[in-house]
Amino acid sequence: MNVLVYTGPGVSQTSLSHTLSSLRALLLPHFAVQTITAPALVSQPWYGTCALLVIPGGRDMPYLSSLANANASIRSYVERGGAFLGICAGAYYASRRIEWETGTKMEVSGDRPLGFFDGVCKGSVYPGFAYESESGARAVAVEDVQTGEIVHGMYHNGGGEFVDADKLVNTEVIARYTEGEGEGKVAAVKCKVGKGTAILWGTHPEYSLIKEPLLSALQKREDPISDEELKHSDERRSILLK
Repeated sequence: MNVLVYTGPGVSQTSLSHTLSSLRALLLPHFAVQTITAPALVSQPWYGTCALLVIPGGRDMPYLSSLANANASIRSYVERGGAFLGICAGAYYASRRIEWETGTKMEVSGDRPLGFFDGVCKGSVYPGFAYESESGARAVAVEDVQTGEIVHGMYHNGGGEFVDADKLVNTEVIARYTEGEGEGKVAAVKCKVGKGTAILWGTHPEYSLIKEPLLSALQKREDPISDEELKHSDERRSILLK
């Protein structure tokens, strides 16, 4: 079986690289982790051997145009029992509506076609985002709702919250932001879509806590994270991603 990671217009090469490396570390040799393009999603019979389809971080607007002809296939795949993972921009794109940086020159808002999360994904949760820059990147803490454990140092750069996720049917909260402007807001959800499942993250669980660019983001924190705590959080991050 294959794990397919979308690559194409809008995809952040950094997010793509970390997504591939993290998923391969977790899933090889049981699954083949490889990329897939928008034309292949439209024309190839990928869904028969796909265990998971991933849309990684990047920019939502290019996804809107590049995946226009693939949305029906993606939606059908999940409804028939497939699994989907959306990270940051991939999560915005997979929500019913995006509201991002409203009232600013960077504003992106509007309905989206997949609608796996039947609500609004709103961001950026933490301020300071700048395109093609790490200046607004943060290492933030999230709570694993199932265990109550805090995962320190999760990479965030422009990601959203899932508004009123607690009130929506077929939606389970996986993680919450626990600090600063994001405290208490929903960071990740698991959505039942027909016979399938979509997991959406506002943060970047694919980024290792012990590699760049997270190491630089960690240095910005006023409250340093101990090496032991960082190691434990990186293990929890991998579990959440899996």
